[in-house]
Amino acid sequence: MRLAAATCLTYLDRAGVIQEHNDDIESIVLPKLVKMLQLTGVVQETAPKVLAYLIWESDSMQTEVCKLDAIPKLASIISQMEEEDNVYGIVGRRDKLKENSLLALAAISQMKEDCRKKVIDAKVLPHIVRAMSHPSVGVRAAACQCTRSLSRSVKNLRTDLVDAGIETPLFELLSDSDPGVLSSATATLCNIVLDVCPMKKSFMERGIVAKFVHMIAFGDSIVRLNAVWAIKNLVFEAESDIKETVMRQFGYDNLALLLNDNELSIQEQALNLVRNLACKREQDIEQVFNGLGNGQLLRIIEDKLSWDDQRLLEHALYVLVNIATGSEHHKQSIMKRPFILRSVLGLMSHDSAAIRVATIWVIINLTWPDEKASHGVHERVTTLRTMGVEARLQTLTTDPDLDVRDRVKTALQHFQIDQQQHGNNNTTTNTNTNSSSGNNSSSNNNNSNNNGSNNNNNNSNDNDNNNNNDDENNGQGMSIDAAPLGSTGGELSHHRPVFESTAIATTLPRATNSFSQYRMRLLQGQRDGGSSSENGGGGGGGGEGAGSSAMDTSPSPAAAGASGHERR
Repeated sequence: MRLAAATCLTYLDRAGVIQEHNDDIESIVLPKLVKMLQLTGVVQETAPKVLAYLIWESDSMQTEVCKLDAIPKLASIISQMEEEDNVYGIVGRRDKLKENSLLALAAISQMKEDCRKKVIDAKVLPHIVRAMSHPSVGVRAAACQCTRSLSRSVKNLRTDLVDAGIETPLFELLSDSDPGVLSSATATLCNIVLDVCPMKKSFMERGIVAKFVHMIAFGDSIVRLNAVWAIKNLVFEAESDIKETVMRQFGYDNLALLLNDNELSIQEQALNLVRNLACKREQDIEQVFNGLGNGQLLRIIEDKLSWDDQRLLEHALYVLVNIATGSEHHKQSIMKRPFILRSVLGLMSHDSAAIRVATIWVIINLTWPDEKASHGVHERVTTLRTMGVEARLQTLTTDPDLDVRDRVKTALQHFQIDQQQHGNNNTTTNTNTNSSSGNNSSSNNNNSNNNGSNNNNNNSNDNDNNNNNDDENNGQGMSIDAAPLGSTGGELSHHRPVFESTAIATTLPRATNSFSQYRMRLLQGQRDGGSSSENGGGGGGGGEGAGSSAMDTSPSPAAAGASGHERR
Protein backbone atom coordinates (compact mmCIF):
# COMPACT_ATOMS: atom_id res chain seq x y z
CA MET A 1 0.00 0.00 0.00
CA ARG A 2 2.80 2.43 0.90
CA LEU A 3 4.61 1.62 -2.33
CA ALA A 4 1.43 2.19 -4.35
CA ALA A 5 0.88 5.53 -2.63
CA ALA A 6 4.49 6.58 -3.24
CA THR A 7 4.19 5.55 -6.88
CA CYS A 8 1.00 7.57 -7.33
CA LEU A 9 2.56 10.66 -5.75
CA THR A 10 5.63 10.22 -7.95
CA TYR A 11 3.48 10.22 -11.08
CA LEU A 12 1.69 13.36 -9.93
CA ASP A 13 4.93 15.08 -9.04
CA ARG A 14 6.55 14.27 -12.38
CA ALA A 15 3.45 15.52 -14.16
CA GLY A 16 3.86 18.83 -12.35
CA VAL A 17 0.34 18.92 -10.92
CA ILE A 18 1.30 18.98 -7.23
CA GLN A 19 4.17 21.45 -7.26
CA GLU A 20 2.85 23.11 -4.11
CA HIS A 21 3.61 19.85 -2.28
CA ASN A 22 7.21 19.47 -3.46
CA ASP A 23 8.54 19.97 0.07
CA ASP A 24 6.24 17.23 1.35
CA ILE A 25 7.38 14.88 -1.41
CA GLU A 26 10.99 15.48 -0.46
CA SER A 27 10.49 15.18 3.29
CA ILE A 28 7.97 12.31 3.36
CA VAL A 29 8.00 10.25 0.16
CA LEU A 30 11.77 10.12 -0.35
CA PRO A 31 12.55 8.71 3.12
CA LYS A 32 9.81 6.10 2.72
CA LEU A 33 11.17 4.94 -0.62
CA VAL A 34 14.70 4.70 0.76
CA LYS A 35 13.46 2.57 3.66
CA MET A 36 11.71 0.26 1.20
CA LEU A 37 15.10 -0.59 -0.29
CA GLN A 38 15.72 -2.78 2.77
CA LEU A 39 12.48 -4.73 2.43
CA THR A 40 12.03 -7.88 0.33
CA GLY A 41 10.09 -9.17 -2.63
CA VAL A 42 8.19 -7.00 -5.07
CA VAL A 43 8.47 -3.92 -2.84
CA GLN A 44 12.25 -3.99 -2.84
CA GLU A 45 12.27 -4.77 -6.54
CA THR A 46 10.05 -1.82 -7.50
CA ALA A 47 11.12 0.84 -4.99
CA PRO A 48 14.44 1.67 -6.73
CA LYS A 49 12.65 2.26 -10.04
CA VAL A 50 10.13 4.61 -8.42
CA LEU A 51 12.96 6.39 -6.62
CA ALA A 52 14.92 6.85 -9.86
CA TYR A 53 11.90 8.29 -11.62
CA LEU A 54 11.11 10.68 -8.78
CA ILE A 55 14.58 12.22 -8.37
CA TRP A 56 15.61 12.39 -12.01
CA GLU A 57 16.75 15.91 -12.96
CA SER A 58 16.17 17.19 -9.43
CA ASP A 59 19.44 18.15 -7.79
CA SER A 60 17.71 18.92 -4.50
CA MET A 61 16.09 15.48 -4.32
CA GLN A 62 19.31 13.78 -5.38
CA THR A 63 21.15 15.60 -2.61
CA GLU A 64 18.50 14.59 -0.09
CA VAL A 65 18.63 10.94 -1.15
CA CYS A 66 22.40 10.97 -0.65
CA LYS A 67 21.87 12.27 2.88
CA LEU A 68 19.45 9.39 3.51
CA ASP A 69 22.24 6.90 2.71
CA ALA A 70 20.44 5.39 -0.25
CA ILE A 71 23.74 4.80 -2.06
CA PRO A 72 25.22 2.24 0.39
CA LYS A 73 21.85 0.47 0.53
CA LEU A 74 21.73 0.16 -3.26
CA ALA A 75 25.40 -0.83 -3.41
CA SER A 76 24.72 -3.56 -0.86
CA ILE A 77 21.84 -4.94 -2.92
CA ILE A 78 23.96 -5.09 -6.07
CA SER A 79 27.00 -6.64 -4.42
CA GLN A 80 25.01 -9.26 -2.48
CA MET A 81 23.29 -10.36 -5.66
CA GLU A 82 26.65 -11.30 -7.13
CA GLU A 83 27.79 -13.11 -3.99
CA GLU A 84 24.59 -15.06 -3.34
CA ASP A 85 23.16 -16.18 -6.64
CA ASN A 86 19.67 -17.11 -5.52
CA VAL A 87 19.16 -15.06 -2.41
CA TYR A 88 16.58 -12.94 -4.22
CA GLY A 89 14.62 -15.76 -5.75
CA ILE A 90 14.00 -16.49 -9.40
CA VAL A 91 16.39 -15.20 -12.02
CA GLY A 92 13.89 -12.79 -13.57
CA ARG A 93 13.31 -10.96 -10.32
CA ARG A 94 16.99 -10.84 -9.46
CA ASP A 95 17.74 -9.27 -12.81
CA LYS A 96 14.93 -6.77 -12.42
CA LEU A 97 16.10 -5.81 -8.93
CA LYS A 98 19.63 -5.34 -10.18
CA GLU A 99 18.46 -3.29 -13.14
CA ASN A 100 16.29 -1.04 -10.99
CA SER A 101 19.02 -0.59 -8.40
CA LEU A 102 21.47 0.45 -11.10
CA LEU A 103 18.92 2.90 -12.50
CA ALA A 104 18.52 4.40 -9.04
CA LEU A 105 22.29 4.84 -8.72
CA ALA A 106 22.36 6.46 -12.17
CA ALA A 107 19.66 8.91 -11.11
CA ILE A 108 21.30 9.74 -7.78
CA SER A 109 24.67 10.48 -9.41
CA GLN A 110 23.24 12.37 -12.35
CA MET A 111 23.78 15.98 -11.29
CA LYS A 112 25.75 16.31 -8.06
CA GLU A 113 29.48 15.71 -7.78
CA ASP A 114 29.16 14.84 -4.09
CA CYS A 115 26.71 12.08 -4.97
CA ARG A 116 29.01 10.73 -7.67
CA LYS A 117 31.84 10.63 -5.16
CA LYS A 118 29.71 8.64 -2.74
CA VAL A 119 28.93 6.10 -5.46
CA ILE A 120 32.65 5.66 -6.10
CA ASP A 121 33.37 5.45 -2.36
CA ALA A 122 30.71 2.74 -2.01
CA LYS A 123 32.98 0.45 -4.07
CA VAL A 124 30.14 -0.32 -6.46
CA LEU A 125 31.95 0.66 -9.66
CA PRO A 126 33.44 -2.83 -10.29
CA HIS A 127 29.92 -4.27 -10.07
CA ILE A 128 28.68 -1.66 -12.56
CA VAL A 129 31.44 -2.60 -14.99
CA ARG A 130 30.62 -6.31 -14.73
CA ALA A 131 26.94 -5.51 -15.23
CA MET A 132 27.78 -4.03 -18.64
CA SER A 133 28.34 -7.63 -19.81
CA HIS A 134 25.27 -9.07 -18.07
CA PRO A 135 22.97 -11.41 -20.05
CA SER A 136 19.97 -9.20 -19.28
CA VAL A 137 19.38 -6.35 -21.72
CA GLY A 138 17.90 -4.17 -18.99
CA VAL A 139 20.87 -4.68 -16.68
CA ARG A 140 23.36 -3.84 -19.43
CA ALA A 141 21.50 -0.66 -20.34
CA ALA A 142 21.13 0.39 -16.70
CA ALA A 143 24.84 -0.18 -16.11
CA CYS A 144 25.55 2.13 -19.05
CA GLN A 145 23.32 4.75 -17.47
CA CYS A 146 25.40 4.55 -14.29
CA THR A 147 28.61 4.91 -16.25
CA ARG A 148 27.11 7.82 -18.12
CA SER A 149 26.23 9.68 -14.91
CA LEU A 150 29.63 8.99 -13.37
CA SER A 151 31.38 10.12 -16.54
CA ARG A 152 30.08 13.64 -16.02
CA SER A 153 32.88 14.14 -13.51
CA VAL A 154 36.29 15.12 -14.84
CA LYS A 155 37.95 13.29 -11.98
CA ASN A 156 36.06 10.09 -12.74
CA LEU A 157 36.94 10.34 -16.42
CA ARG A 158 40.61 10.75 -15.63
CA THR A 159 40.98 8.10 -12.94
CA ASP A 160 38.16 6.02 -11.48
CA LEU A 161 36.48 4.89 -14.71
CA VAL A 162 39.84 4.14 -16.27
CA ASP A 163 41.01 2.12 -13.27
CA ALA A 164 37.73 0.20 -13.19
CA GLY A 165 38.33 -1.04 -16.74
CA ILE A 166 35.18 0.18 -18.49
CA GLU A 167 36.89 0.57 -21.86
CA THR A 168 36.55 -2.98 -23.19
CA PRO A 169 32.97 -3.72 -22.05
CA LEU A 170 31.79 -0.31 -23.22
CA PHE A 171 33.36 -0.75 -26.65
CA GLU A 172 31.83 -4.22 -26.96
CA LEU A 173 28.39 -2.77 -26.25
CA LEU A 174 28.67 -0.78 -29.48
CA SER A 175 27.95 -4.08 -31.22
CA ASP A 176 24.99 -4.92 -28.97
CA SER A 177 21.86 -6.01 -30.83
CA ASP A 178 19.48 -4.21 -28.49
CA PRO A 179 18.67 -0.60 -29.55
CA GLY A 180 18.25 0.52 -25.94
CA VAL A 181 21.67 -0.75 -24.92
CA LEU A 182 23.24 0.75 -28.02
CA SER A 183 21.65 4.12 -27.28
CA SER A 184 22.92 4.10 -23.71
CA ALA A 185 26.41 3.07 -24.78
CA THR A 186 26.73 5.75 -27.45
CA ALA A 187 25.39 8.36 -25.05
CA THR A 188 28.06 7.37 -22.52
CA LEU A 189 30.76 7.65 -25.16
CA CYS A 190 29.88 11.30 -25.71
CA ASN A 191 31.68 11.95 -22.43
CA ILE A 192 34.38 9.33 -22.78
CA VAL A 193 35.78 10.79 -26.02
CA LEU A 194 36.53 14.19 -24.48
CA ASP A 195 40.16 15.24 -24.20
CA VAL A 196 40.07 15.06 -20.41
CA CYS A 197 39.59 11.29 -20.61
CA PRO A 198 42.71 9.13 -21.10
CA MET A 199 40.59 6.51 -22.88
CA LYS A 200 39.98 8.79 -25.86
CA LYS A 201 43.17 7.73 -27.64
CA SER A 202 42.62 4.01 -27.14
CA PHE A 203 39.02 4.25 -28.33
CA MET A 204 40.24 5.95 -31.50
CA GLU A 205 42.81 3.19 -31.97
CA ARG A 206 40.03 0.61 -31.60
CA GLY A 207 38.21 2.21 -34.54
CA ILE A 208 35.53 4.18 -32.75
CA VAL A 209 35.08 6.61 -35.65
CA ALA A 210 34.24 3.79 -38.06
CA LYS A 211 31.70 2.52 -35.52
CA PHE A 212 30.09 5.95 -35.36
CA VAL A 213 29.98 6.22 -39.15
CA HIS A 214 28.14 2.89 -39.33
CA MET A 215 25.67 3.97 -36.64
CA ILE A 216 24.93 7.24 -38.42
CA ALA A 217 24.21 5.33 -41.61
CA PHE A 218 22.11 2.52 -40.15
CA GLY A 219 21.11 3.41 -36.59
CA ASP A 220 17.81 4.72 -35.29
CA SER A 221 17.32 8.43 -34.71
CA ILE A 222 18.62 8.38 -31.13
CA VAL A 223 21.73 6.37 -31.96
CA ARG A 224 22.44 8.58 -34.98
CA LEU A 225 22.20 11.72 -32.88
CA ASN A 226 24.43 10.25 -30.18
CA ALA A 227 27.01 9.27 -32.79
CA VAL A 228 27.13 12.75 -34.34
CA TRP A 229 27.30 14.26 -30.87
CA ALA A 230 30.21 11.97 -29.96
CA ILE A 231 32.15 12.88 -33.11
CA LYS A 232 31.58 16.54 -32.29
CA ASN A 233 33.09 15.93 -28.85
CA LEU A 234 35.88 13.87 -30.34
CA VAL A 235 37.23 16.90 -32.22
CA PHE A 236 36.56 19.33 -29.38
CA GLU A 237 39.82 21.19 -28.66
CA ALA A 238 41.62 18.53 -30.69
CA GLU A 239 44.88 19.13 -32.51
CA SER A 240 44.73 19.60 -36.26
CA ASP A 241 46.09 16.12 -37.00
CA ILE A 242 43.36 14.53 -34.85
CA LYS A 243 40.67 16.50 -36.68
CA GLU A 244 42.14 15.47 -40.01
CA THR A 245 42.26 11.81 -38.97
CA VAL A 246 38.66 11.84 -37.77
CA MET A 247 37.36 13.52 -40.91
CA ARG A 248 39.36 11.24 -43.18
CA GLN A 249 37.37 8.35 -41.71
CA PHE A 250 34.09 10.18 -41.28
CA GLY A 251 34.12 11.97 -44.62
CA TYR A 252 33.11 15.51 -45.51
CA ASP A 253 30.49 14.10 -47.87
CA ASN A 254 28.78 12.51 -44.87
CA LEU A 255 29.05 15.79 -42.98
CA ALA A 256 27.39 17.66 -45.85
CA LEU A 257 24.50 15.19 -45.79
CA LEU A 258 24.07 15.60 -42.04
CA LEU A 259 23.98 19.38 -42.38
CA ASN A 260 20.82 18.89 -44.43
CA ASP A 261 19.42 15.92 -42.52
CA ASN A 262 15.68 15.53 -42.07
CA GLU A 263 16.17 15.64 -38.29
CA LEU A 264 16.77 19.19 -37.05
CA SER A 265 18.64 17.83 -34.04
CA ILE A 266 21.09 16.13 -36.40
CA GLN A 267 21.54 19.37 -38.35
CA GLU A 268 22.22 21.19 -35.11
CA GLN A 269 24.96 18.82 -34.00
CA ALA A 270 26.44 18.73 -37.50
CA LEU A 271 26.76 22.52 -37.33
CA ASN A 272 28.43 22.13 -33.95
CA LEU A 273 30.82 19.64 -35.52
CA VAL A 274 31.74 22.21 -38.16
CA ARG A 275 32.16 24.77 -35.41
CA ASN A 276 34.63 22.56 -33.54
CA LEU A 277 36.47 21.60 -36.71
CA ALA A 278 36.97 25.27 -37.62
CA CYS A 279 38.06 26.29 -34.14
CA LYS A 280 41.43 27.64 -33.00
CA ARG A 281 43.72 27.66 -36.05
CA GLU A 282 43.75 28.95 -39.63
CA GLN A 283 44.87 25.48 -40.65
CA ASP A 284 41.70 24.01 -39.15
CA ILE A 285 39.50 26.49 -40.99
CA GLU A 286 41.30 25.74 -44.24
CA GLN A 287 40.73 22.01 -43.76
CA VAL A 288 36.99 22.62 -43.47
CA PHE A 289 37.02 24.91 -46.51
CA ASN A 290 38.85 22.29 -48.55
CA GLY A 291 36.74 19.42 -47.22
CA LEU A 292 33.29 20.93 -47.75
CA GLY A 293 34.28 23.43 -50.37
CA ASN A 294 34.27 27.16 -49.74
CA GLY A 295 31.11 27.72 -51.73
CA GLN A 296 29.18 24.77 -50.31
CA LEU A 297 30.01 25.62 -46.70
CA LEU A 298 28.84 29.21 -46.99
CA ARG A 299 25.76 28.21 -48.98
CA ILE A 300 24.83 25.90 -46.12
CA ILE A 301 25.33 28.72 -43.61
CA GLU A 302 23.19 31.02 -45.75
CA ASP A 303 20.45 28.42 -45.73
CA LYS A 304 20.57 28.02 -41.93
CA LEU A 305 20.45 31.80 -41.44
CA SER A 306 17.15 31.84 -43.33
CA TRP A 307 15.52 29.48 -40.81
CA ASP A 308 13.39 30.62 -37.92
CA ASP A 309 14.97 28.14 -35.53
CA GLN A 310 16.99 29.79 -32.78
CA ARG A 311 19.33 26.85 -32.28
CA LEU A 312 20.26 26.59 -35.95
CA LEU A 313 20.67 30.35 -36.17
CA GLU A 314 22.98 30.47 -33.20
CA HIS A 315 25.16 27.60 -34.31
CA ALA A 316 25.38 28.92 -37.87
CA LEU A 317 26.45 32.30 -36.53
CA TYR A 318 29.17 30.77 -34.43
CA VAL A 319 30.50 28.85 -37.40
CA LEU A 320 30.89 32.28 -38.99
CA VAL A 321 32.56 33.59 -35.85
CA ASN A 322 35.21 30.91 -36.20
CA ILE A 323 35.72 31.45 -39.91
CA ALA A 324 36.25 35.15 -39.23
CA THR A 325 39.21 34.30 -37.00
CA GLY A 326 41.05 32.93 -40.00
CA SER A 327 43.10 34.48 -42.78
CA GLU A 328 42.18 37.41 -44.97
CA HIS A 329 40.99 34.87 -47.53
CA HIS A 330 38.61 33.33 -45.00
CA LYS A 331 37.27 36.71 -43.94
CA GLN A 332 36.86 37.85 -47.53
CA SER A 333 34.92 34.70 -48.38
CA ILE A 334 32.28 35.89 -45.93
CA MET A 335 32.41 39.47 -47.15
CA LYS A 336 31.53 38.28 -50.63
CA ARG A 337 28.22 36.95 -49.34
CA PRO A 338 25.77 39.90 -49.12
CA PHE A 339 22.99 37.64 -47.81
CA ILE A 340 25.13 36.59 -44.86
CA LEU A 341 26.02 40.18 -44.05
CA ARG A 342 22.41 41.33 -44.25
CA SER A 343 21.34 38.39 -42.11
CA VAL A 344 23.88 39.24 -39.43
CA LEU A 345 22.71 42.85 -39.43
CA GLY A 346 19.07 41.81 -39.14
CA LEU A 347 19.76 39.29 -36.37
CA MET A 348 21.43 41.98 -34.28
CA SER A 349 17.85 42.92 -33.34
CA HIS A 350 16.76 39.34 -32.56
CA ASP A 351 14.66 38.74 -29.45
CA SER A 352 17.24 36.28 -28.12
CA ALA A 353 20.20 37.85 -26.34
CA ALA A 354 22.28 34.79 -27.27
CA ILE A 355 21.65 35.48 -30.96
CA ARG A 356 22.48 39.17 -30.54
CA VAL A 357 25.74 38.29 -28.80
CA ALA A 358 26.66 35.87 -31.57
CA THR A 359 26.13 38.50 -34.27
CA ILE A 360 28.30 40.98 -32.40
CA TRP A 361 31.08 38.41 -32.16
CA VAL A 362 30.91 38.12 -35.92
CA ILE A 363 31.44 41.88 -36.19
CA ILE A 364 34.21 41.86 -33.58
CA ASN A 365 36.18 39.20 -35.41
CA LEU A 366 35.70 40.77 -38.83
CA THR A 367 36.92 44.14 -37.57
CA TRP A 368 39.71 42.89 -35.34
CA PRO A 369 42.69 45.30 -35.65
CA ASP A 370 45.60 43.71 -37.48
CA GLU A 371 48.66 45.75 -38.42
CA LYS A 372 49.70 43.14 -40.99
CA ALA A 373 46.37 43.42 -42.82
CA SER A 374 45.30 46.95 -41.98
CA HIS A 375 43.96 47.65 -45.48
CA GLY A 376 41.66 44.62 -45.37
CA VAL A 377 40.44 45.53 -41.90
CA HIS A 378 39.72 49.10 -43.03
CA GLU A 379 37.75 47.87 -46.04
CA ARG A 380 35.65 45.59 -43.87
CA VAL A 381 34.99 48.32 -41.31
CA THR A 382 34.00 50.70 -44.09
CA THR A 383 31.61 48.20 -45.64
CA LEU A 384 30.01 47.37 -42.32
CA ARG A 385 29.68 51.05 -41.46
CA THR A 386 28.04 51.75 -44.82
CA MET A 387 25.58 48.91 -44.21
CA GLY A 388 24.54 50.50 -40.93
CA VAL A 389 26.27 48.07 -38.58
CA GLU A 390 27.93 50.79 -36.52
CA ALA A 391 24.62 52.60 -36.13
CA ARG A 392 22.94 49.36 -35.07
CA LEU A 393 25.67 48.78 -32.51
CA GLN A 394 25.01 52.22 -31.07
CA THR A 395 21.39 51.26 -30.46
CA LEU A 396 22.57 48.19 -28.53
CA THR A 397 24.64 50.17 -26.02
CA THR A 398 21.55 50.23 -23.80
CA ASP A 399 20.59 46.60 -24.40
CA PRO A 400 19.06 44.95 -21.30
CA ASP A 401 21.56 42.08 -21.53
CA LEU A 402 24.94 42.75 -19.91
CA ASP A 403 26.84 40.43 -22.22
CA VAL A 404 25.43 42.20 -25.26
CA ARG A 405 26.46 45.59 -23.88
CA ASP A 406 29.98 44.37 -23.11
CA ARG A 407 30.43 42.92 -26.59
CA VAL A 408 29.06 46.11 -28.16
CA LYS A 409 31.76 48.12 -26.38
CA THR A 410 34.46 45.99 -27.95
CA ALA A 411 32.91 46.16 -31.43
CA LEU A 412 32.51 49.95 -31.28
CA GLN A 413 36.12 50.30 -30.16
CA HIS A 414 37.16 48.65 -33.42
CA PHE A 415 35.16 51.18 -35.42
CA GLN A 416 36.67 54.00 -33.37
CA ILE A 417 40.20 52.71 -33.95
CA ASP A 418 39.57 52.64 -37.68
CA GLN A 419 38.17 56.17 -37.55
CA GLN A 420 41.28 57.38 -35.75
CA GLN A 421 43.59 55.70 -38.25
CA HIS A 422 41.76 56.54 -41.46
CA GLY A 423 39.49 59.46 -40.66
CA ASN A 424 36.57 59.81 -43.06
CA ASN A 425 38.44 58.24 -45.97
CA ASN A 426 36.18 55.22 -46.16
CA THR A 427 35.81 52.71 -48.94
CA THR A 428 33.15 50.07 -49.38
CA THR A 429 33.94 46.41 -49.00
CA ASN A 430 32.21 43.16 -48.20
CA THR A 431 32.08 41.80 -44.68
CA ASN A 432 33.00 38.44 -43.25
CA THR A 433 31.01 36.87 -40.50
CA ASN A 434 32.07 34.29 -37.98
CA SER A 435 30.45 32.32 -35.27
CA SER A 436 30.62 29.10 -33.38
CA SER A 437 27.99 26.82 -31.97
CA GLY A 438 27.99 25.64 -28.38
CA ASN A 439 26.05 24.13 -25.66
CA ASN A 440 23.63 26.79 -24.42
CA SER A 441 26.16 28.77 -22.55
CA SER A 442 27.10 32.36 -22.32
CA SER A 443 30.66 33.32 -21.72
CA ASN A 444 31.73 35.39 -18.82
CA ASN A 445 33.43 38.31 -20.43
CA ASN A 446 34.11 41.39 -18.45
CA ASN A 447 36.50 43.05 -20.80
CA SER A 448 37.30 46.68 -21.31
CA ASN A 449 39.27 46.35 -24.50
CA ASN A 450 39.45 43.46 -26.90
CA ASN A 451 39.25 40.80 -24.26
CA GLY A 452 36.40 38.44 -23.67
CA SER A 453 34.61 35.38 -24.74
CA ASN A 454 31.12 34.09 -25.05
CA ASN A 455 29.93 30.56 -24.54
CA ASN A 456 26.54 29.38 -25.69
CA ASN A 457 25.20 25.88 -26.10
CA ASN A 458 23.21 22.09 -25.92
CA ASN A 459 22.62 19.58 -25.63
CA SER A 460 23.49 16.96 -24.39
CA ASN A 461 23.59 13.67 -25.19
CA ASP A 462 24.89 12.29 -22.18
CA ASN A 463 25.86 15.50 -22.46
CA ASP A 464 22.71 17.06 -20.95
CA ASN A 465 21.10 20.38 -20.87
CA ASN A 466 21.26 22.81 -18.05
CA ASN A 467 23.05 20.68 -15.53
CA ASN A 468 23.40 22.42 -12.23
CA ASN A 469 26.37 20.84 -10.53
CA ASP A 470 28.06 22.26 -7.51
CA ASP A 471 31.51 21.38 -8.77
CA GLU A 472 34.39 23.60 -7.91
CA ASN A 473 35.63 23.88 -11.51
CA ASN A 474 39.04 22.71 -10.43
CA GLY A 475 39.45 20.10 -13.10
CA GLN A 476 39.04 17.35 -10.54
CA GLY A 477 35.57 17.28 -9.07
CA MET A 478 34.02 19.45 -11.74
CA SER A 479 31.05 18.09 -13.62
CA ILE A 480 31.57 18.22 -17.32
CA ASP A 481 27.97 18.61 -18.26
CA ALA A 482 27.65 21.50 -15.98
CA ALA A 483 30.79 23.12 -17.11
CA PRO A 484 29.40 25.99 -18.87
CA LEU A 485 28.16 21.39 -20.82
CA GLY A 486 30.07 20.91 -22.84
CA SER A 487 32.35 23.80 -22.08
CA THR A 488 34.10 26.25 -19.92
CA GLY A 489 34.25 29.94 -20.24
CA GLY A 490 36.94 32.44 -19.64
CA GLU A 491 38.49 35.69 -20.74
CA LEU A 492 41.20 36.25 -23.27
CA SER A 493 43.65 39.05 -22.71
CA HIS A 494 44.01 41.19 -25.78
CA HIS A 495 43.01 38.34 -28.00
CA ARG A 496 39.81 37.38 -29.66
CA PRO A 497 37.99 34.60 -27.84
CA VAL A 498 38.03 31.07 -29.13
CA PHE A 499 34.84 29.15 -28.59
CA GLU A 500 34.50 25.44 -28.73
CA SER A 501 31.75 23.07 -27.79
CA THR A 502 31.41 19.61 -26.39
CA ALA A 503 28.53 17.55 -25.19
CA ILE A 504 28.06 15.23 -22.31
CA ALA A 505 25.08 13.00 -22.07
CA THR A 506 23.34 13.11 -18.76
CA THR A 507 19.60 13.59 -18.79
CA LEU A 508 16.63 11.33 -18.19
CA PRO A 509 13.11 12.25 -19.29
CA ARG A 510 11.35 14.91 -17.27
CA ALA A 511 7.89 13.41 -17.24
CA THR A 512 6.28 10.57 -19.12
CA ASN A 513 2.90 8.96 -19.09
CA SER A 514 3.90 5.60 -17.71
CA PHE A 515 6.74 3.70 -16.16
CA SER A 516 7.10 1.62 -19.29
CA GLN A 517 7.48 4.72 -21.41
CA TYR A 518 9.85 6.18 -18.83
CA ARG A 519 11.92 3.01 -18.73
CA MET A 520 12.18 2.83 -22.51
CA ARG A 521 13.30 6.43 -22.78
CA LEU A 522 15.74 5.91 -19.94
CA LEU A 523 17.28 2.81 -21.43
CA GLN A 524 17.50 4.49 -24.80
CA GLY A 525 19.35 7.40 -23.29
CA GLN A 526 16.61 9.70 -24.52
CA ARG A 527 16.80 13.35 -23.63
CA ASP A 528 13.91 15.73 -23.25
CA GLY A 529 13.64 19.00 -25.03
CA GLY A 530 15.43 20.20 -28.08
CA SER A 531 18.71 18.99 -29.32
CA SER A 532 20.52 21.40 -27.10
CA SER A 533 19.97 23.87 -24.35
CA GLU A 534 21.60 27.15 -23.60
CA ASN A 535 23.96 27.24 -20.74
CA GLY A 536 27.49 28.33 -20.28
CA GLY A 537 30.47 26.20 -20.60
CA GLY A 538 31.60 23.26 -22.49
CA GLY A 539 29.89 24.10 -25.68
CA GLY A 540 32.08 26.93 -26.54
CA GLY A 541 31.65 30.52 -27.39
CA GLY A 542 28.33 30.15 -28.99
CA GLY A 543 25.69 28.42 -27.11
CA GLU A 544 24.20 25.08 -27.69
CA GLY A 545 20.96 24.45 -25.92
CA ALA A 546 22.07 21.41 -24.08
CA GLY A 547 25.70 21.45 -24.07
CA SER A 548 28.60 23.35 -23.01
CA SER A 549 31.58 25.02 -24.55
CA ALA A 550 35.12 25.85 -23.79
CA MET A 551 37.20 28.76 -24.86
CA ASP A 552 40.72 28.53 -26.02
CA THR A 553 42.95 30.95 -24.18
CA SER A 554 45.62 30.86 -26.82
CA PRO A 555 46.76 34.13 -28.43
CA SER A 556 45.08 33.26 -31.70
CA PRO A 557 41.93 35.00 -32.97
CA ALA A 558 38.69 34.33 -31.20
CA ALA A 559 36.89 31.27 -32.38
CA ALA A 560 34.00 29.39 -30.91
CA GLY A 561 33.59 25.66 -30.57
CA ALA A 562 30.34 23.88 -29.95
CA SER A 563 29.21 21.42 -27.34
CA GLY A 564 25.94 20.36 -25.86
CA HIS A 565 24.28 18.51 -23.07
CA GLU A 566 22.58 15.34 -23.72
CA ARG A 567 18.97 15.64 -24.58
CA ARG A 568 17.99 12.07 -24.73
